[in-house]
Order: sequence, then C-alpha cells, then structure tokens
Amino acid sequence: MRKIYGFLLLICMGISLASCSKQSMPNVISNSFHRIETSNPGINKPVDAWQFAWNEPDLNVLGMAGPPKVDSEGNVYFISNSFTLYSITPDGRIKWKLPDYFGDRIEVTKDGIIVFGSKSLVCLSLDGEEKWSMKEYEGIKCKPLLGPDGMIYSSINNNIISLDSLGQLRWSFPVKSTDVFENFFVSGFFDQSSNFYCLFVEHDSSWTEVKYVIYSMTSTGILRWKKYFTHGTLIRDFIPDGFYMYDTFLLAFSQGNSATSPKLISAYNKEGSIVWTYSELRIGMYESPYALNGESTFYIPFSSDKTYLQAINKNGNLLWERFMLGSKSTSPIIDDESHIYVGVNSAERFLYAFYADGATIWVKKQTNERAFYDHSVQFGPNHTLYYGTKFQNILYCIKDGWQ
Repeated sequence: MRKIYGFLLLICMGISLASCSKQSMPNVISNSFHRIETSNPGINKPVDAWQFAWNEPDLNVLGMAGPPKVDSEGNVYFISNSFTLYSITPDGRIKWKLPDYFGDRIEVTKDGIIVFGSKSLVCLSLDGEEKWSMKEYEGIKCKPLLGPDGMIYSSINNNIISLDSLGQLRWSFPVKSTDVFENFFVSGFFDQSSNFYCLFVEHDSSWTEVKYVIYSMTSTGILRWKKYFTHGTLIRDFIPDGFYMYDTFLLAFSQGNSATSPKLISAYNKEGSIVWTYSELRIGMYESPYALNGESTFYIPFSSDKTYLQAINKNGNLLWERFMLGSKSTSPIIDDESHIYVGVNSAERFLYAFYADGATIWVKKQTNERAFYDHSVQFGPNHTLYYGTKFQNILYCIKDGWQ
C-alpha cells in the first residue's frame, strides 16, 4: 500500500513540476517556425483621432504618391497622385498646399526643411516657401535620402551626388559604365559611419540585358567598392530607401522569372562580402521592403497563399513568422520601443501591431471598403500614427493605445 502511495505521490510531484516549468517558459525563439498567437488584453486598442480628406480636379487619380512625413511638431506632409503637396496641422487641418509637385518621397531635415524630388531636387521651408532647387536638372525625377550626417544624397543623370542643407553640391561621382548601358537608380541606404550605398540596375536600351550593382561611397564622395550581384533576379524593392544598416544589409533574389520560382535572401557586410544565405524554398514573394530592429533582427513581409511577417536574426536564423490576414502587406515600421506596425490588404484590411517577439499587441480593422493600405505607416509625436490608402483621398491619423 505504501508503494502505491509513494508511486502516486511521485506522479503528482511530476505533474506539479511540469506545470510550474510550463508556466515559467517564455515564448520559444528557435530556428524552426513558431507562430505566436498570444495577445495582450491589457493594452488599449488604437482609436481614430481624425481624417483629412482632400479634393482633386481629376477624380480618377486617387491616393498618395508616397508615404507621409511628420516633423517634430506633428505637422504632416504628403504629395497626392494628382501632384499637389500638402501640409497638414497636428489636429488635421490644412496648413498650405502647392500644385505641380511630382515627387513620391519627402524628407524633413534636422534644419526643419523639406527636400523631395519634383522634376529635380527642391527644398521648401516649413511654411511652403521655396528655399532652393536644382534647376539644372529640370525634368529629371529623383529621390532624396538623408544620411546620418544630416547631408542629402541622391542620384541624378548617372551621377551619385551629395548636397548640404543649403543645396550646395558637396560632391558628384559618375556611375555610367559604358555607352551601351544606362543606370536606373533603385534605392540608397547608409551605415553608421555615413557611408552611402547605391543600388542600380544597369540595362541596355531594350532591357534585354540587366545587371545589378551597388556602389559604396564614403560621405566625402570616395568610392569604397563596386560590386555586381548575380545570384538570380534581384527583387528590387526589397531594400527600404534610407535604410540604416549596422553589420549587414539584405538582398532578395528569385531563382527564376515566375512568381513560383524559389527565393533566397543573402546578407552582405559593409565591404560587400556575403555573410550568409537564407533559402526560402516555399512558393511566395517578398513584395515589400524589410525593417531592422536595432542591430539584431530583420522583419520581412512574405506572401504566398497567405501573408506572414518573418523575423530573421543577424545570423540568418528564422526566429518566428506571424500569420496575417490578407494577400499583400506594406513595409513594416518599428517604433522606439521595438513595436512593429504593418498594414495588410485583402477583401478586408487590417493594421497589425506586434511586440518584438511576434506576439500581437492589437489588430485594427479598416472598415472603409476602399481603404487599401498603399504605403507604410508613419510615426508622429505622442504615439500618433499616420497613413494613406490607395483608392481614397484621405489621410488617417490614429492614436496607438500606448499613451
């Protein structure tokens, strides 16, 4: 009888110890797929603060040309697809608007000025007064990028250029390799030493022969290295414009010309040497730029028959992937507390907020049937989020529940 009691006691102790061990286990982070379905019911869900709707003469052209930008005071700037630049106050009222601006990227510098591509590089004061423009490049579309040093970088007329905040040319570097090939500027990004990395597509006149090349320039305009990439067909929009790298940057390649071709991601260091390759063997597509959380983790939207947000660490190990309802997502964006925000489109539209470990903070459903997310969410002061949508002339402002 004592043996039976002793045996039962051991079983109970084992169950108790297992329960205690299970309750104290954190979220599992491993190389295998781990879909975290938890959420935090204590966090307030986001609330709608205001909407700004604008009227355009051409009702067939809707939405924003690029994501909005927010200054330190909470004023919001964006360019509509009907080529009008808007300035909106923190409480959702129009401050000013200017017609005939064609850029899709806006930057607000530390000096409080706006720089963007509108036929050329143009700089305005926060009151909408033109301060300077590069008239010699009239008719050429370009995109401005702000470096860690506060200088302006871009590419115009087969030249990589850098300007100061007064519009003075600091340096120019030619990138046209031959008379046969032209250079198409795709994106630019930086490291913490203000070295500038420019991704170009070199192509002939018919685009039958295509090469992918990155130039690495010092902040003073000296070529560090030039490297061609031949691992497959480059997924060009994978690198976010203005991305700040630490040890590595990522490129994504398709191993064929169809959507069902295998994909792979390769990481490169600051010298352009390959560090690791993550092979994605499932059918799908990386359709939006990734985001980097500090020095450690890349967050990458992935679409196959479903849409996921993947977290890959700096060593190329898959930490987790998070399922999201929809067929295509925007680029993720990360706040100062490592919360991740991403919009997803489908028959219904959702805006997701995640913790760094993949757990859900909240999910906000977009109730307007025409409000497809078109660009990444942008942050403003006091935990405010701003975004535009594809088939509407509306700027949305929400409070994200953290204040």
